[in-house]
Amino acid sequence: MRRLLLLTLTTLLLITLTACMNKDEEETTDQPEDIVIPTQIENNIFKVKQPFEPAMARGAITANVSNNYDITEIELGLMDITSEYFSPEDHLYQSGQYIDSDLLNELLARESNDTPNGLNPKMKETKDRLEDEEKTPKIISHIHEQNYLNDKGKVVGISLAISINDYYHIRVMDDAGLVHTGEVRVNEVYKDKSYNEKYAKNIAKNVISAVRGIENVPNVPIILSIYEEAGQNEITPGQFLAHTYIDKGKQGIGSWEEVEKDQYVYPSDELNEVDKSLHDSLNYLSDDLLTYFTNLDLRLNGDINYEHDNLTNIELKIYAPGISKAELTSILNFCGTKINSIAGDHVPVSIRIINVDEELGLMIWDTENKEILTEIL
Repeated sequence: MRRLLLLTLTTLLLITLTACMNKDEEETTDQPEDIVIPTQIENNIFKVKQPFEPAMARGAITANVSNNYDITEIELGLMDITSEYFSPEDHLYQSGQYIDSDLLNELLARESNDTPNGLNPKMKETKDRLEDEEKTPKIISHIHEQNYLNDKGKVVGISLAISINDYYHIRVMDDAGLVHTGEVRVNEVYKDKSYNEKYAKNIAKNVISAVRGIENVPNVPIILSIYEEAGQNEITPGQFLAHTYIDKGKQGIGSWEEVEKDQYVYPSDELNEVDKSLHDSLNYLSDDLLTYFTNLDLRLNGDINYEHDNLTNIELKIYAPGISKAELTSILNFCGTKINSIAGDHVPVSIRIINVDEELGLMIWDTENKEILTEIL
């Protein structure tokens, strides 16, 4: 039975004692809403225009983007990119007021005779709809709009994020009313490791044209970015790939500024070279695990993510073959004393506990609320 628990360290210790006393007794708990941990944006925070006005396409991002981490990253990450062009000190944020649901749905459709302005690839339809979708996956999943105002309340810029699929999740219904599902990796289908990004850059001019063509849209600069979503069940978000600035009155797109992101594995000579302090910190954690759990064969590794040479995310895995529930709880309790000091409390950290190929537990350092969230599977 899957149990989702938000645990304090005190609770973990209590569970350890209870597990020893009542091994056969199961406890149940209601499952709370999904945890969303946003990217830290340091000081690039915009004040919100008051009174708050909901977006014209309100709710569209939750309908079009399946991963909550992606939703948060798109919204906050786009603010972060915008701060490179408009200072948060003298600009206000406002939800998108120009792209409505009808226009958004029109743009996200497949190009066809019925939807000539659709931005997704044309699809040749046969009797096997699932296979058709697998052969021609959709690439553009969402277009997110934000508006930025000066201190007089006048819109002076529009920011857009074109969200693209890495994985395309398929759900179709046949003539008998049966639902069929599937999943494909977009770039593997099109046999090009960066096909989705190239495709988004190619249709970007159509997005600008559509926005400039809205009747009441002001003649202001547009900041356009491309975001690649993570997998549906990933616990970390995807990433922005590139962005560009289109001056007021312009529709053509010049050069793109690529977002510099790197990932290193731990342990590795490469990580030790680029960030010796973090590599040493993880070595200390690994040594401590072996010292405190001498009877267990524990092994620590991980993926370390950087953007523009800044540490953005740490994803760790502790392999613990053959451990009991009490030992799992003890490991989580131990990790709870270390997780927010691995790289400072401003860096998101996740720690997965794995028994061979089965995930047993997950701990996350929530940088926004400064708390530890734990999931026992």
